Amino acid sequence: MDSNLFNNNSAVQYLLQQAEELPNPLELIRRPPAQGPITCRQNISVSFLQPPPVPPPRPPVPPPLVIRQRAPPLSTTASLILRERPPRTPAPISSKMIIKKLPSIPVTPRSVIVERYSATPARPRDIIIER
Repeated sequence: MDSNLFNNNSAVQYLLQQAEELPNPLELIRRPPAQGPITCRQNISVSFLQPPPVPPPRPPVPPPLVIRQRAPPLSTTASLILRERPPRTPAPISSKMIIKKLPSIPVTPRSVIVERYSATPARPRDIIIER
């Protein structure tokens, strides 16, 4: 066993260091922890507050009357069309066929799979409900 395991005091760092030396391509698979679902406790406290006093009602104000009028459309003159002679057709080009023999496709290197387990989630924050 490598002495780096005890110097770094972390088996995960040792495995990651060993995985860097493996050939590419790497395929990472993340899996949930094997202990099962995680249960966390959350503190919730409720306090009842008094609402602010209601202001006195104001007299109703009718909304303003808005009248929208469109201006009459402006008269447009007839379009001015200027035409040029169309371009000449290009001279015909003879077709040419090129055949190339390509080398075979190289064999891809063996893939390496590194499985990483997800970290445990953080404890949820406390909730305080004030009413």
